[in-house]
Amino acid sequence: TLRQVEVRIARDDKNLAIRVNLFVPNKASRPVPAFLLICNRGPENIDATRQAKSEFWPAEEGIPRGYAMAAFLNADVDPDRHDGFQNGIHGILDVEPRGADAWGTIAAWAWGASRVLDYLETLPQINPQQVAVIGHSRGGKTALWAGAEDQGLRAAATPPSISISSTIRGTASAVSPSMRERRIKACSRTSISNASGSTERELCRSRSCAASAKHPDPLTARS
Repeated sequence: TLRQVEVRIARDDKNLAIRVNLFVPNKASRPVPAFLLICNRGPENIDATRQAKSEFWPAEEGIPRGYAMAAFLNADVDPDRHDGFQNGIHGILDVEPRGADAWGTIAAWAWGASRVLDYLETLPQINPQQVAVIGHSRGGKTALWAGAEDQGLRAAATPPSISISSTIRGTASAVSPSMRERRIKACSRTSISNASGSTERELCRSRSCAASAKHPDPLTARS
């Protein structure tokens, strides 16, 4: 079964939408584990119609094995180019001048993965205790950071190695309280829209807010 939704983040008059493609196995007898891909290539690599099939997101291999397969574009969260951190989620949440320890693009993409996880946790078809985040290249770096920063992501994988998030979480660096405050303030402004554009629900992000206070966002520069 295919689901296409938008996770919308808004603050004041600024907003963005993280477009999520999700395949869930049909007729599963219990909630299934899921892989969440952070796609740092073009949208054709996560084509929901499957007219274009890419090894970058082998959904056809995961579904028969009983896994849900989810994917989103990193560029939906923050541009994959040098823009002075003026656009994307930085343009929404950065309300103060950026300091030397300000969060970077990889940190922003990891933050976006956590917002998609917030959505997956609302689905009865998904086992929230068995969601892994994956990626390639910069998406792989982002997957490792996301797994380190968010306890809800139970594993992080990037070729050719796999790291359980609990083993790498200790590498996370602290950031200023203002970053945590910006993350928490955005909580009530996150919503899910289906493919037709209608809002399905507002996300309750108490889990992610609590996690952000304990495991703040990383000090990650663009790479």
